[in-house]
Amino acid sequence: MREFNGERLKEARYFKGISITDLADKLEVSKQMVSKYETNKANPTAENLFKIVRILDFPTEFYFNDDKFSEVSNGTFYRSRFTSTQKQKAPSESIKRVVTIYRDFLEQYVNFPNLAKPVIPNLDELVENKKFETLSKILRDYWGLDRRPIESMMVLLEEKGFVNALLPKEMEKVDAFGSHEFINDNNYYVIISKADSSFYRQQFSLAHELAHWIMHTDEIDPQALDPIEYRKKESEANDFASSFLLPKEEFLKDIDNIGTVTLAKLLVLKEKWNVALSAMLMRASKLNAITEIEHQKLQKQISYKGWRKREPLDEKKSTKPLALKQATELIVDHDVIKASDIPIKINEQYGRLYNSSFLENAVGLDTGYLTLKSAEVITLKVRN
Repeated sequence: MREFNGERLKEARYFKGISITDLADKLEVSKQMVSKYETNKANPTAENLFKIVRILDFPTEFYFNDDKFSEVSNGTFYRSRFTSTQKQKAPSESIKRVVTIYRDFLEQYVNFPNLAKPVIPNLDELVENKKFETLSKILRDYWGLDRRPIESMMVLLEEKGFVNALLPKEMEKVDAFGSHEFINDNNYYVIISKADSSFYRQQFSLAHELAHWIMHTDEIDPQALDPIEYRKKESEANDFASSFLLPKEEFLKDIDNIGTVTLAKLLVLKEKWNVALSAMLMRASKLNAITEIEHQKLQKQISYKGWRKREPLDEKKSTKPLALKQATELIVDHDVIKASDIPIKINEQYGRLYNSSFLENAVGLDTGYLTLKSAEVITLKVRN
C-alpha cells in the first residue's frame, strides 16, 4: 500500500494560500493533526483525504507519489523580497516548479533555443565599478541587437532560451522573480512575472531579471544575502535594466531632440522605446539629462494624474509567454502525443499528477486544451 506524502500536502496548501489553522477548521481536526499529516506522523482518514482533494484541488494521486527526478535551485531573486512574506511567496515556488518540469518534459520532443551566456572575464570588476553601459552593450552585441528599442522583452527572452511564465492574478503580493533551476541535470533559467502588470512595466521587470542572470546567478543563494547586500544587487539590476532598455547615446539624443522634458513628450518616447514613463524619468535623471528638481516635479505630476499603476498608452500593447504553449500545440498537432496524455506522461516520468486545469493555467494553455482537445468528435450529417 502506498504511503501518504505529507510534503505534497504542504505544497498544495501553500499553493492555495491556506494556513494550517484554516485547513484544520475545514477538515474539523486540530492544527496539530494537520501538522502530523504534513510531517508523515499520521495519515488522513479516507473522509479527510476526500476533503483535502476537494479543498486544495489537487488529484488524489498527487498525495501518494514521490518525485522521480532530482531538483536543484540556485536560489530565487525576488523583487518583492522585502514587501511580501514567505507565506505569500510559497505559492509562486509551486508555479516555478511545475513550469520547469513542463519545459523539461517538452525537451524530449522539441528543440528549444539553447540559453547561452557571453563570456565576460572581468564581469566582477565591471559590476563593482558600475559599468552597466558596457555590460548591456556586451549582451546586446552578443545577441545582435545593436541599439534599437526592444520590441518585446518577453519574445526576446523566449527566443534566447529563457523559460517564461505568469503568476496568477491572485498572487498580487509577489512581484517578478527569476531563478536558475536544474531538473535531472538539465539547466533552465526561469522568469515568472505578474499577469496584471502593463506591457511597459513588464519590459523593465523582465530586463531586471535578465540583469540578475547576467551578473549574479553564479554567486551565492540570493536569499542568503543580508538586506544591505540584497538591496545592492537589486539596485545593480535596476541600473543594468535601464542601460539595456534605453542605450545611453540613443536615449540622450532623443531627450535632447524633444527640448524641455514634459510628460506629453515622454509619452511619444514611450511608444518608441517601450518603457514606462517613470523608468524613463529615472534614466534621464541618472544620465543628468534633467535636473533633480525637474525629475521630482515630473514624478509628482505622475502621482497627481494617478499614473502610478496605469499610464496612458498602457492598453495599446500586451504580451504573454508563448514558447510552452506553442511547443505543446506543435507536438499535439503533429500527433506526437495526445493533449489528454500530457498530464499522465508527466506523472509517469516525474511522479507528479497535476490537474489539467492547473497545468493549463501554469504554462499558458487555453482553458480545456488538455481535455477538450482530445475529446472524440462525432461527425453528423443533415437529413435530405
